[in-house]
Amino acid sequence: IGGDQICQAPANPSRPQPKTKWTAPSLNKYKINYDGAISSAENRSGVGMVVGNCNGQVIASLVQQLG
Repeated sequence: IGGDQICQAPANPSRPQPKTKWTAPSLNKYKINYDGAISSAENRSGVGMVVGNCNGQVIASLVQQLG
C-alpha cells in the first residue's frame, strides 16, 4: 500500500453516496476514527486509526499491515 495512492470504489448510481462530516468530540474527550482494507488479490490487509481532540488536532495515529 503506497502512501501516494488513493483508492476509490466505483460509483454506484443506484445508491446515493453518504456525505460524511467529521464532528469534534466534547471538551476533554477524544475521538477515535478507524478504517481497514483487504486485498484478496495480494492476500494482504491493514488497519489505520487516528485519535483527535476537541480542536481537531491529531493526538496519535497508527497504520498496521495485518497480513
